Amino acid sequence: MMLTKTITRRIDRSAAAAKDAPREGAIRERERRIEALMVKITGSTSIGTNRWSYTWQRADVNSSNDFALRTGGSTGSALNTCEGINNGTNIGPGYLVANIPAGFSVKAVTGYVVIFPIHRTDGTVRWVFSVPNAIDGVCE
Repeated sequence: MMLTKTITRRIDRSAAAAKDAPREGAIRERERRIEALMVKITGSTSIGTNRWSYTWQRADVNSSNDFALRTGGSTGSALNTCEGINNGTNIGPGYLVANIPAGFSVKAVTGYVVIFPIHRTDGTVRWVFSVPNAIDGVCE
């Protein structure tokens, strides 16, 4: 059998298609995954010194650049990665509690944030975001 230009092209196309097949599957999988959501923090519950578990509801930005809750939007809970080192001495991303003036304290995050899914060590998914906590109060 003699290899004609037509047969050679078919072989080349088949080889290229086989090479791209695994990549195409990976692209489809990545498109199915949720990489981030914009949400509004709807509540917070203390889980330790200067750390909170946050509840959220999915949100949108409209054509006028106004933020609003999504009607029927999904809800869930999330942790703030900036609070990962929070304790009675340190506040993420780099405050010393001793330097916070009297009458002021660390506050839970409020407002709109972007959350990301991560996998915990047991394989379950946990939503996280990364926003520094406000320090607010009244001068004495």
